[in-house]
Amino acid sequence: MSKTISDLESRHPEVLFVSASTSDPYPSILVDPRTGVSTWSYKGAQLQGSVNGTAILIGTRHDHLLSSVKDRGLLHAIATPNHDRFYAKAVLPGPIESMCATGDGTILFAAIRNQIFVWSLLSGELLCAFEAHYQPIVRIDLSLDESLLVTAGKDGVLQVYVVVDLLDANRGDSTTSPIRKWTAHYMAITDLSLSLSPDSNLRIATVGLDRTASIHSVALNSCLLKITADRPLTACVLDQSESRIFIGTDVGNIAQISLYKTDSSTDLTLQTSDEKDCTVPIFNGHEEAITKLSLNGDGCLLASGDKSGKYCIWDIRSRQCLKVSTMSGPISALRFVRNSAAFWAKNYEVSGHRPNLALERTITDSATISLYQKVDVDDKQGYFDGVMGQILERYKYGIPTSSKSNGSANLMSPAAANKLNAAEVSKNFQSAQEYQEEQRMSKKSKKRLQKKLNRQALFQLSKPPGKVDEVVIVSDEENEKNEGKELNEGNERQEQSNEQLNRTVSDSSQNESQEIAALKAEITRLKSINAELYKFGLERITQNSQ
Repeated sequence: MSKTISDLESRHPEVLFVSASTSDPYPSILVDPRTGVSTWSYKGAQLQGSVNGTAILIGTRHDHLLSSVKDRGLLHAIATPNHDRFYAKAVLPGPIESMCATGDGTILFAAIRNQIFVWSLLSGELLCAFEAHYQPIVRIDLSLDESLLVTAGKDGVLQVYVVVDLLDANRGDSTTSPIRKWTAHYMAITDLSLSLSPDSNLRIATVGLDRTASIHSVALNSCLLKITADRPLTACVLDQSESRIFIGTDVGNIAQISLYKTDSSTDLTLQTSDEKDCTVPIFNGHEEAITKLSLNGDGCLLASGDKSGKYCIWDIRSRQCLKVSTMSGPISALRFVRNSAAFWAKNYEVSGHRPNLALERTITDSATISLYQKVDVDDKQGYFDGVMGQILERYKYGIPTSSKSNGSANLMSPAAANKLNAAEVSKNFQSAQEYQEEQRMSKKSKKRLQKKLNRQALFQLSKPPGKVDEVVIVSDEENEKNEGKELNEGNERQEQSNEQLNRTVSDSSQNESQEIAALKAEITRLKSINAELYKFGLERITQNSQ
């Protein structure tokens, strides 16, 4: 079953997540970009007739959906598997304008009016809350490595915060300061997009109602490019290679700008209504203001959504609209996401944690924060574990290892390591039993054996030396002599048992030292084999280069 799931996920790695601000059923859906067919949908019964706000998928495999309510301070959490009935609701200080979460879904960042709230979805603790802007916040987002939080507001200010600073022990301090702050626009910022480069040089693209778009560098603390358009700009997205930027306008046009053809200029002008301009490709298919733009993983598909609820999937190279559909409200979320088995597998079980929406209103004063430990599994590690298991198995049964065979190591595969020669095992079975018995003799077992021998000695000491057929009355002197004799005999027996125990312990220690020496010799042998393999590979590379 798991193999089939992984095959399907790798065959169709991406789906398009679409969410609309509407009170009608099914406000959030997943769309197959190849066919345009909806593969999963959220009915929205938990909204109880309220208008859906923004929505995000959380968890490494998108096990849960977080959906806010527009103009109301409510947040809903729903399990994405259709057979899973998990549901939770939280009451917030106000309606959420924008939100994002860490990749594992443990920490939630929410923008409410002009404030930033940070909650732990493991414990519900409020980790941080502060005023970030003078006017309501429009968008927030996390960098690829989740180390930086970027905020943009209607005051035209763009700010960058370090996530660790928001989660430190002094998170009750209300004077949280950003590491970068720019007045990027003179009017309200409408959208932002972050570069996906893994290095620390984060670049941020923003658009605003002042008809400008800008790209800022966090490392250089400067504006790299300023674009002036003929219309107010409402949406933007950077591709993964940071070679192109797509900009949406208030009349539905989408412009594609190549960042490699700017001739080192920091200022550009853009005519979005000029369809004859061949230098700037224009995508025409919308009649209302563009609200969201998204690119797929390889950068060949563009998804766009507008204020009327219409969304399109474009082939970027030909600028052809592949799929068109509509929702019953403005598009509030649009993103290509991983095609997880949680959306369609019948027997899928949520492996991670459940989001705790018992969100607190006051900042926690505890010295520690509840976090989720992420465990990565490396499939390649299985081979090396098999080789080490083979070596230990051979030593366990006393089977000698051949050091070399025709200049190469005589190592079995992990599968063959579990199929040792039955004749060799039976031949060395007796020594294997002895070895196992010695290994099981720990310090605690030795102490237990010592106590047992002492009890036996005391029992033998209290026992009469022989069977007495009749009662004999002896004097006190003779009685003292007999007791002294029995005591001496008991002490001698105890000393003999102690000597026997010491010999056993010394033999065990000697065997353990021999095993350690044998393991050291085996490690030395493996090192020599690795050196020979390295030398052989180096010679082959040298021969090929010549």
